[in-house]
Amino acid sequence: MSAPRPVHQAAPWITACFVLAAVAGTLFHEWWLDEAQGFLIARDSATLAELWLNTRPEGHPLLWYLLVWLFTRLTADVLILQLLQVAIGALTVYRLARFSPFTTVVNWALPFSYLLFFESTLLFRSYALGLCLLMLALTQDRTREGWGFKAGLCLAASLQVHWLFALPGVVYATACWPELAKSRRILLAFTGPIAVSAALLGIQMATAEVSWYVDQHAAGPTGQDVQVALASPLTGILAHPDPTRAQNFNSTVWRLLPSAVVAALGVFMWVLPLGLLRSQRLPLRLVTVAAQAALAAFVLLTQHYAARIAGFHWWILLTALWLAMQGCTAARQRSLVNGAVLAVALVQVSGNGVAVFNDVRHPFTASKAVAETIDRVPLAGLPITTPSCEATELAPYLRRRPYALCTRQVETFCHWRQTCSIMEEPKALAAALADRAAVQADFLFISWRPVPDETLKTVSVAPTPLLVRPLLSVQDTIVPTGSLHVYEVRRSQPAGVRPQAPE
Repeated sequence: MSAPRPVHQAAPWITACFVLAAVAGTLFHEWWLDEAQGFLIARDSATLAELWLNTRPEGHPLLWYLLVWLFTRLTADVLILQLLQVAIGALTVYRLARFSPFTTVVNWALPFSYLLFFESTLLFRSYALGLCLLMLALTQDRTREGWGFKAGLCLAASLQVHWLFALPGVVYATACWPELAKSRRILLAFTGPIAVSAALLGIQMATAEVSWYVDQHAAGPTGQDVQVALASPLTGILAHPDPTRAQNFNSTVWRLLPSAVVAALGVFMWVLPLGLLRSQRLPLRLVTVAAQAALAAFVLLTQHYAARIAGFHWWILLTALWLAMQGCTAARQRSLVNGAVLAVALVQVSGNGVAVFNDVRHPFTASKAVAETIDRVPLAGLPITTPSCEATELAPYLRRRPYALCTRQVETFCHWRQTCSIMEEPKALAAALADRAAVQADFLFISWRPVPDETLKTVSVAPTPLLVRPLLSVQDTIVPTGSLHVYEVRRSQPAGVRPQAPE
């Protein structure tokens, strides 16, 4: 049986500092497309059945959407939802700082690491909930009755956030297997919730509508994709945005190094778990590396290069080291692991500083600035039209629901299945604006890219000319697709009548 959990007295202070920093960060951070998507799906699903249908193209389990759905029955205020994310992060940090097997210095560093603070607290994504559940499992006191069921339930719930949490979950089960195998009752209590959750996850994945994603990657991975996948432990564990770029979201500082150095670092990160876990049982070492390999395969097959995905390499390794430290009494080994975890945490703290400083200096997207501008008189009375998913970035901050030219309907969250290249086809865009003006004479047109000059010329000399006037352009954004260009579109009517379509 494992030793009792250590209890660190600095936990309330660490948590308080984390909350103050996170709340300050939320005041500057504004949502981008993916953040707004989950919120809008939850907010604009009237029933649970509708929520289920609207999440099918997302390819993610339902738990996070369900939590947001419940909160949006009470409020649709963006700041309140951001504070919900901070509260989830605060619980994660408190449990970590209170019961961590690492030193107090490590406990101070980990909450302010890039993956925990920026990616999983400031960004409004489901990963915060999954990490909280993983931390609740890690901090169970395995000397107490019922720990197996509590840990299994937490890991089972994390599967309903994202299936990638199965990877640190397998590492957890492997590390705890000697204790689980001693009692059939504890083993069943642990595996029962996980089995139910896995079955439910299988049903959700089987009914997901992700053919649009499969089609986008039908060509298969390239040599560059293989290199990125092999380097994913480096970019995921030593997560650090590129400080030389303003648009540095999902970038990595390691691209600045010579390729030979990056290759050497990449190989080192693959063997690092074996070195740090060399005193542990062989199954834990093998499963940890196998989980890393499974994640790299996922990155390769899906060509998903987001930092939060590569970051699961860190959560896998941290889970293994956390559990290894709980049963380790050798002072030299404990010192080695604490030093390694601190080194990684400090790299990520530096990366977090770069990301947060950049988020303060530059808008993450232009959504909030544009929404504040167009909600003022006289623009507040004009309907809004966008080409496509620009509506999604804007909708959380607007009092009006935008109309999308590509789907020809009022919408908020993005429909990934659609293929829309209207901004790349000047004549098609001119025709779409003219069609919209036929039923809505005056409106605002908002797009990620400027309206082509050819489109402006075409609509100005049409039989029913459109006056297209640029009003605002916000391009200094961290996310490349976060820039927005705002135009006022007006059509003169001979009789002075302006038809209005209900929005």
